[in-house]
Amino acid sequence: MRYFTVFRLWLAALPLLVFLGCQSHSPGVVSVKPPANLHQWLAQPAARRPALTDCPFANAPLSREQAAATLTALWTDRVKFLRRDRAAEMQAHELDLDGQKMKFVWMSFGDTNAIPAGGRSLFISLHGGGGAPQPVNDEQWTNQIRLGQAYQPAEGIYVAPRAPTDAWDMWHQAPEDDFFARMIEDFVVFEHVNPNRVYVMGYSAGGDGVYQLAPRMADRWAAAAMMAGHPNDASPLSLRNVPFALQVGAEDAAYHRNAVAAKWGEMLDSLRQADPQGYRHFTKIYPGKGHWMDLEDRQAVPWMERSTRRPLPDKVVWYQNSVTHTRSYWLERPAAEVAAGQKLVAQRAGQVITLTSANVNTVTVLLNDAMLDLDRPVVITSNGQILFSNLVSRTAANLARTLDGYGDTNLAFSAVVTVNVPRPYWWSDAAQAAVEAAGPNGAELEKALKTVPVEQRPEMQFLVENMPQTDRENLTAAFLLTNTAAARMELDAAPWGKQIPPGVYLNDLLPYALLTENREDWRGPLRELCLPLVKGCATPGAVALALNQTLYDTAKVHFSVKRYKADQSPLESMARTTASCTGLSILLADACRSLGVPARVVGTPSWVKLEGNHTWVEIWDTTDSAWHFLGAQDPDPAGLDHGWFADNAADAIANQYEHAIYASSFKPTGTNFPMAWAAGVKWVNALNVTARYAKKTEPAAGTVRLLVVVRDASGTRVPAQVTVSDPDHPAQTCQRTSHDESADANDYLIFDWPAGTRCAVKVDYKGQTQQQIVTAGSGGIQIVAIKL
Repeated sequence: MRYFTVFRLWLAALPLLVFLGCQSHSPGVVSVKPPANLHQWLAQPAARRPALTDCPFANAPLSREQAAATLTALWTDRVKFLRRDRAAEMQAHELDLDGQKMKFVWMSFGDTNAIPAGGRSLFISLHGGGGAPQPVNDEQWTNQIRLGQAYQPAEGIYVAPRAPTDAWDMWHQAPEDDFFARMIEDFVVFEHVNPNRVYVMGYSAGGDGVYQLAPRMADRWAAAAMMAGHPNDASPLSLRNVPFALQVGAEDAAYHRNAVAAKWGEMLDSLRQADPQGYRHFTKIYPGKGHWMDLEDRQAVPWMERSTRRPLPDKVVWYQNSVTHTRSYWLERPAAEVAAGQKLVAQRAGQVITLTSANVNTVTVLLNDAMLDLDRPVVITSNGQILFSNLVSRTAANLARTLDGYGDTNLAFSAVVTVNVPRPYWWSDAAQAAVEAAGPNGAELEKALKTVPVEQRPEMQFLVENMPQTDRENLTAAFLLTNTAAARMELDAAPWGKQIPPGVYLNDLLPYALLTENREDWRGPLRELCLPLVKGCATPGAVALALNQTLYDTAKVHFSVKRYKADQSPLESMARTTASCTGLSILLADACRSLGVPARVVGTPSWVKLEGNHTWVEIWDTTDSAWHFLGAQDPDPAGLDHGWFADNAADAIANQYEHAIYASSFKPTGTNFPMAWAAGVKWVNALNVTARYAKKTEPAAGTVRLLVVVRDASGTRVPAQVTVSDPDHPAQTCQRTSHDESADANDYLIFDWPAGTRCAVKVDYKGQTQQQIVTAGSGGIQIVAIKL
């Protein structure tokens, strides 16, 4: 513990200097005294004071000068309390919160006899280790203490805390936030730290902690430096006002630290480009360095020292991580409504504050005279609506509550306004969930949803709701808008466009991709190439047949086992001139789509009687409102639904994954498309369409074919246990499982039953049981639909 002669004089002036220092005018002396009732309240012993909120004077309006004097009085009283209540923990170098302890060691740098104007800097440095025995983490803590001498801040205090636990996520857990808030206030009070010059840094597991703590405690830090860590589930969105340094060795491949740091650097680059006044950062991946960077990472210290916290920034981006908070900068939310994944953006321009969010409701805007003129009306808007426009009142109660909650005079507020933010856009909860799941790229999806023409909104919502996670994280608004506009143009231009069912259009014409191929803008080039090839074609089927005859020679693409890769995109195949059956199928299906013909890729993992897999194409023909198949670059003189593979496909087995036949689907189905080139990828959706290809045997003479389908209350097909029996002879039963929505719509559960006799059909599904007695007809087929 070090005390200085100037400390008492400085401490007495600190509250006023800190508060006035963030005003727009020059610092001055507050000559107005706080209200007499407050003076009387403070004069009482703390244990005998009534709750301030119960005192009528606490909610009486204050002038600007009275509010400043009240804050000074409240802070002076708080300092007296803290110097008495927390002296022991500072002397012991150990914080205790609800029985959990955090030890810390600190050292001073610079001239300790000359306190910088405004106070000293504070560097909180987090050690590595993690899920290891206590001695290992103790050793890592000792190493972090030694690093203080190596990092050598120009001035200030370097403090190395010992993590309260030895868990792998020792710096991620919620109590750490409370520990650091308390530590900062202690050093402000006892060691004249400037709360606007507090920095967080950490190495290895400590770097993990910086990834987590820097954004979720963004309003506490002047800057942050991550060394050799991994972000886990952290997001950079809240770092808008926190300069952030990323440093990792290029050979530090454990947990992909090197690649992840580079990715974060790219995300921050993108955020900075979209918001040039925020997201200042630097990224350094050190060539030839592993987990230890030989102290080259020290450059983050002087880089951070150039930054001073802005406690009241004009713009705040507040994203809730897995550990949530109820306050950030000048915003507050009710604890009962806070949840991970919520994002709130607040901007201040003069007297107007604009709130933007799609998943936040109640927001309290905290106000003081450093932010705007509280003697003039304050306006709060959201989504073009004015939520509040009026004068606000400064009160002692507001100052006391916000000061006690944060222990920071820079973040004490004399006025508050609570509003309910309306849902700003038209899109669905599912689309909003997709935006949030996209992380930083959610801004691109949000832009696409906002700017898409009104008539194309259903298309954009469908794509955003159903696209795979990798696309959510990478596709741009420009790409999605271009694709959606082209798909709508293709639909409108097709003579049969109005006959295509909306569901078929959305799932099998609109999407920008079929399988795992590169995402690219193929619609324009393919349409220009293919239009001359289909002159005179009046139906989707005719278009598909014509393309299959002429497309490949025109595009100069042919089958070859020496193709570049199996899942080539159309433009890749055209550039390389060779393709596999999959590449040929993707090319034909996308060519059909470019002309307004719904199309999808179909395939089987393995033939029943032959070796190998195969893919081909299905198109939707409006002449009979049905799907038809054709082999890519394998035209058959007999037309649709013919090809060399038809006999092999007839042997397919619907309930055996490796021998069934699947059609690609953009929207999730619960079944994944089998891909020999990417067997581990499970995000390409599929429908089991084996029933369309497998051999159809006629019912035996004297029997009727019962086709059973089971649906839940919403009309969705479900996999229920179905038992059929003779009501007069219950022992004679047959039991099977019905098909769910992952199977083709025509794929019924089949039972052959004696004509003219009764049949008991019993269904069991998730505790629901239902039985229906049907009488088989005289022959043919009979559909038995059971709705639970």
